[in-house]
Amino acid sequence: MADISYRVVDDMFTAFYPNSTAGEEAWRVIAAQNEGTGKVLTGHVESTIRQLRNAGYTVAEAISLDISEDELMAALVA
Repeated sequence: MADISYRVVDDMFTAFYPNSTAGEEAWRVIAAQNEGTGKVLTGHVESTIRQLRNAGYTVAEAISLDISEDELMAALVA
């Protein structure tokens, strides 16, 4: 599993998500630069990924689920 993953959220932004303790550290650095959201402009994704990897973090694209948050919560409760 990657330390931190990313997913395009719309035409303008890509969000990063921590997957490990090290990833949480990296995410905090990203979030500190963008009002705590963990999002970067999509045009800056490659640069951000390169910087993360150069710092020793593993980075991967997040797996996209074709399920709504409500459906996922219902499945987890069941």
